Amino acid sequence: MSFAVLDQDGKPLSLVGIGSPKNEAGTELWFSTLRAGIAHMDGLPIELRHQLDRFALAEVRRMAMTTEALWIDWELPSMPPGPHALASALEKSGYQCQTFPSKVVDLTLDEAALWKDYRKGCKSVIRRAQRLGLTIHEVADESGVDTFTDLHSRRMRSIDASSSDPDVFMEMWRLLAPSGQCAILLASLPSGTPVSGILLLSYKNMVYYHAACSDPDHMEAGGNTLLVHEAILRAKSSGATLFHMGPSPLASQLSEKAYLVGRFKNQFGGQESAWVMASLDLRAQASPESSARGMVSAILPPRVKRRLRNLRPNQ
Repeated sequence: MSFAVLDQDGKPLSLVGIGSPKNEAGTELWFSTLRAGIAHMDGLPIELRHQLDRFALAEVRRMAMTTEALWIDWELPSMPPGPHALASALEKSGYQCQTFPSKVVDLTLDEAALWKDYRKGCKSVIRRAQRLGLTIHEVADESGVDTFTDLHSRRMRSIDASSSDPDVFMEMWRLLAPSGQCAILLASLPSGTPVSGILLLSYKNMVYYHAACSDPDHMEAGGNTLLVHEAILRAKSSGATLFHMGPSPLASQLSEKAYLVGRFKNQFGGQESAWVMASLDLRAQASPESSARGMVSAILPPRVKRRLRNLRPNQ
C-alpha cells in the first residue's frame, strides 16, 4: 500500500513506504500497527520537502483510519536533513518520539582504517565467505528485486518478525534506482544460488543501509556480512563520505531477536548517531468521516493548498 507523490506532470517527488505486520498465514493485521517512512527525491527545496512531509502525514493517517489500524509508526531518517526536520511536524500531530542508537561509518578513512575498525569476528566471517567463493552483483531488473524480496520475507518469517509489504522494495527500486539513489546487491554461492541481499539508498554524499537479509538455509555462508563490507567499499569508491547503518537498538528497547540485528550492525564500527521512531495511538482519534478528509487542508498553510492540489498519491 505504498504510494508515490507526483507533481502535475507525473514527475515523482516523494515515496511513502507503508507496511503492516502479518500473522503466520501472511494476512495483514490491520487492527494492529501501520508502519510508514518517507523518502524525497534529491534536490527538492526545503520548503517543498516540508510541504510534502505534511501531505504524507495526513494521507497516511487517513489511510490508517480508513483501514481501522490502531497504531502508526514513522521511521525517521538519520540522513540530512535529519530526523528533527520531520519530528516537529509529527509531534504537532500527536506522535510520541523515541530515539534509538545508530552507527555511521566515516568513509573518508582509507580502507585499512575501515577494516581495522571491524570487530575480529566480523573479519573472520568476511574471510570465510570469500574463501567459499561468494560473488556480489547488483540487481539490474525487477526479477532481481523479486529475489531480494523473497529472501527478505523468508528471513523475517524464520525469526517470527513482521516482513515489509513486497511492493515497498519494488516501488523504491523503480522510483529511485534510475537516478542512482537505490541499489540492491545480492551475494551468491559459486553455484549461482543467491544467499543474501542488501538494499541501499543514497542521498548526496551518503549511503544508507535500508534492509538486508540472508537465506535461513545458508546463514553459515556469511553472505550478509560480506555484503555490508562490499557495500561500504562500493560507497567509498562512488565518492560517498558517510555510510549510515540504520538503527542499532539496545537490548532494553526491543525484543532479543531485533537486538541481534543491532549487534550485527555494530560489528562494522562507526560513530554513534540518533535514530528516531515516532508513534501515534489512533484509538483516541476521531473517526475518519469526521476528521481525516479535511486533515490535508488543516495541516497545510493556505499558500500551499493550491500547489498541493496538483500532487497526488499514486497507489
